[in-house]
Amino acid sequence: MTTISTMFGYCLVGILWGCTNPFIKHAQNIINQKKKLQSTNLQITPNSTAIINDSKKITHVNNKSSLASPSNDQENGITHTTNKNKPITKSYFQLIKVLFTEPTVYLPFLINQSGSLVFYVVLFREPISIAAPVCNSLTFIFTAVTGYVVFKEEVQSPSLLIIGIILVLIGIYICMTNQKE
Repeated sequence: MTTISTMFGYCLVGILWGCTNPFIKHAQNIINQKKKLQSTNLQITPNSTAIINDSKKITHVNNKSSLASPSNDQENGITHTTNKNKPITKSYFQLIKVLFTEPTVYLPFLINQSGSLVFYVVLFREPISIAAPVCNSLTFIFTAVTGYVVFKEEVQSPSLLIIGIILVLIGIYICMTNQKE
């Protein structure tokens, strides 16, 4: 039978991995937004604001919304340039800089990696045939719950989410009770 410390280890790994996944996804969205802004290389004067919408058109907001056109933008203080001649190594260094300077990027990653360290400790005590499925199943549960609660991610049917969580927990229970001593 599994000890309480082992079950705590399983839960801790599931929490550390699962709860950080939505934060890592959120950080990736922030990086992608910064890349969009850098790829268009907007130069904005203090009196103007630019927003990139999903259709990749640049919308100028200055007390009113309008589709951006080169003639209107120059009048409003926005200049468009492209970064096609930008060296690849420079963009990689910028990505590495973001990874190490943005707390929204590196904190969830470090917490997630601490979950990997706890997982190795659990693997030292328990067989991989039990530890891996249990930890990964708990990770799915905590990822779904964290995304739903913290980031208000859309769930088509919350009742199906609850049924799925219950089925995963039943599977974990079966795994843990049928293990050979």
